[in-house]
Amino acid sequence: MKRIVYLLLLASCSGLPEAPPPSSSNLLAVLLQASRQIALVDPQSGAVVKWIPTGEGDIPNHLIQKGDTLLVINSGGFTGSPSVSIIGLREGLVIGEIPLPSWSNPLQGILIDSLLVMSDFGKSYSEHLLTMDIRTGDVDTVPLAPRPINIYRGILATANGMDENYNYPYPAKVFLLDENLHKMDSAVLQSGMGGLDRVGNYVMVVSSGIPGQTGSILYRLTFPALEKVDSLPIGDNIYSMAFSDDGRGLLGNFFGRLYFVDTGMRILDTTRVGNTLNCITEEDGVFYVSINGYSGAGPNYLLILKGGTVDSIQVSPSDDGIYCAFPVVIPQ
Repeated sequence: MKRIVYLLLLASCSGLPEAPPPSSSNLLAVLLQASRQIALVDPQSGAVVKWIPTGEGDIPNHLIQKGDTLLVINSGGFTGSPSVSIIGLREGLVIGEIPLPSWSNPLQGILIDSLLVMSDFGKSYSEHLLTMDIRTGDVDTVPLAPRPINIYRGILATANGMDENYNYPYPAKVFLLDENLHKMDSAVLQSGMGGLDRVGNYVMVVSSGIPGQTGSILYRLTFPALEKVDSLPIGDNIYSMAFSDDGRGLLGNFFGRLYFVDTGMRILDTTRVGNTLNCITEEDGVFYVSINGYSGAGPNYLLILKGGTVDSIQVSPSDDGIYCAFPVVIPQ
């Protein structure tokens, strides 16, 4: 097996203090779930330039930029309060917050004009997507399948097949939806869902499998027909993934193991990068990997993988439940 060697460059910051304003308007918005904050990080210097509270809702889980505002989906988890926070980037604070139904537990979202479409895992159970008009706050549901997980522009959505007792009597599914959120095509996969991405004419989707019973399977499906082309078994339970447009992919398990793969369905390398691995995102060929959140092991880090280098940024000196990082453009 050919090993890919990465150069680790450490660029740490103190976490809590704010640094001087960055020279570039391109920053990273890093969600910290336990402390309900966004850390705006300058990827060039590795410094946190601003801390922004995410509002009253619990567990900020996803972020969408719309002009000079950020929409933050607060899932609420299984016991907390779900909401959507509206953050003004110019003001650097919450300028509005819309509560969501107490029974909901939204994980991800996409914005279609003024309609926010969210995958709703549910407090106790769900078989639907959740929609909210960001102009009026009106909320509705759209039928999908047991336990929605991912929602992706295009429009693609997944459900993991879990029931209300946290068993897996149903298969996982991936759906193609039209602009009215009607089902057009679907594919049936192994139970559990670890992530979804699209690369050209393919949809890359990984079923997480069931811990202690089955490992993950990475699938390559055609787009838009969602026909299975091939699959790659992985002897691990994958819970986060992302692919770049050139076919490179990263998969991660919760316990800090990272897999380097490609759309040729090959595992190119694997390494352990932290005590926990919390989220993988990608944009313009750059991967962002958050580690050590909910580990009880001190600092939360963000790894930035670009080409053959890795920058490691200490976002917080304590365990603030680091989650996903999203590139954002700060209005000048």
